[in-house]
Amino acid sequence: MKGKQKVFKRRIRTKLIIVYLIPTMIIFFVFSLLVFFLAKESLDQEMGRRLTAIAQAAAAQIQAERVIALGIGDEETRNYLNLREKMERLRELANVKKIYVFAPDHRSLVDTDTDVSIGTRYHKLASDRNELRQVLEGLAVPSTLFQGTDGRFYKSGYAPVVLEGKVVAVIGVDASATFFENLARMQRNMIALGTLASVVVIVVSLFFARRIESPIDRLVVSAKNIGSGDLSTQIEAASTDEIGFLSLTMEEMRRGIIERDRNLLMLQRGIAHEVRNPLGGMRLFVDLLLDEVADPAQRENLNKIQKEIDSLNRVVDTFLDYTRDLEPDLHPVSPEPFIREILPLLSGQILRNNIELILDLDGAPEKASMDPELMKTVLLNILTNACQAMPEGGTLRVAAGSENEDLLFAVSDTGAGIARDELENIFKPFYTTKESGAGLGLAFAKKIIEKHGGEIVLESAQGEGTTVRLRIPVPREE
Repeated sequence: MKGKQKVFKRRIRTKLIIVYLIPTMIIFFVFSLLVFFLAKESLDQEMGRRLTAIAQAAAAQIQAERVIALGIGDEETRNYLNLREKMERLRELANVKKIYVFAPDHRSLVDTDTDVSIGTRYHKLASDRNELRQVLEGLAVPSTLFQGTDGRFYKSGYAPVVLEGKVVAVIGVDASATFFENLARMQRNMIALGTLASVVVIVVSLFFARRIESPIDRLVVSAKNIGSGDLSTQIEAASTDEIGFLSLTMEEMRRGIIERDRNLLMLQRGIAHEVRNPLGGMRLFVDLLLDEVADPAQRENLNKIQKEIDSLNRVVDTFLDYTRDLEPDLHPVSPEPFIREILPLLSGQILRNNIELILDLDGAPEKASMDPELMKTVLLNILTNACQAMPEGGTLRVAAGSENEDLLFAVSDTGAGIARDELENIFKPFYTTKESGAGLGLAFAKKIIEKHGGEIVLESAQGEGTTVRLRIPVPREE
């Protein structure tokens, strides 16, 4: 039965992307905002100084008494036309949108915009009342940015028109805040640059993640092979960094396990042979005693001793079979005749235990790749266990079928079953749920099936019986 394995998700490339991308984007975003606001503030202040300087220059070129003398309907007078002409020349020279003069009550006196007549109220000035309050106190100040009817941003500079120490009018200069368009363009460029940088970070992260994950994936495969008992694949160090060091360490561990297993196997075989030799001597002396002893009671005791010696010999033989290296002689075998040849070997036990035998072999494939002698050992062990699980009778079902192009054996009994906490250990060597037996039968069967490239699964529940399923590969046509 396969143990449950914990599933690990791939997180290295995700972590690398997060580690690189998030700090990069945060730094870039903060830097972009900082640059944007610093540039905006600097350009805003510079434009304000420029507009107030133009306003002051315009205020110095006009005569205050001539300005305040204007009234509604004076647009065609020489005085108005001269003032407007001066302001128009200054507007063209300064490259601003317009220059205008208005009274403290926000009504127009002179405007380079011909559509604005004398007495027109500038409603936009209401938003600059704080700045205009300072202008009326004799200061030249810029306005805040505002959006014109054309959707573009503008800024104004104000300067006082003074007569005899008193502010009698205010001159204003409006100009388009073109730097906002430049800032917007710069912002779009920085967004594009940030997107490009993010893509570069992701690509670089994926590249380095791949460089890290590839050797780790190989180590994971090697670790799984070692965990499953496959010690034949050498672990190579693909780098000289920590991962390479880990690979070398795992390779040393693999070799150490192989050496330990080899030494342990030699020790086990040596012990088994040392046990077999005195058993052979004991068996010989029991046979001699049987020839010399005539008393029936003593002969019965000697027969019991002989039987126990034979039982120990079988345990030693099974143990030696389990510890030797298996190299199955695989060749195509017909499953149905193969099973029918094995069942008569158990006929005595089946009849003795009053077991009903059910065969279902119709679905078996024509051929399967197996070693007949080794598979015979497997099936005899499983069938014997099934018969022993039903000493008072029951049903033994033997089925063979095909699933996913593989041969599937299934042996089911209606015996007492196996407790759930014992199922995890059922294939471990020397573990048994019976009063007698070495506990090597199922472990040996599992080893043989895996050498065939197959799988063995045992399902059982107390009071419901046990089912053992064997999966054996079917030879593929080339």
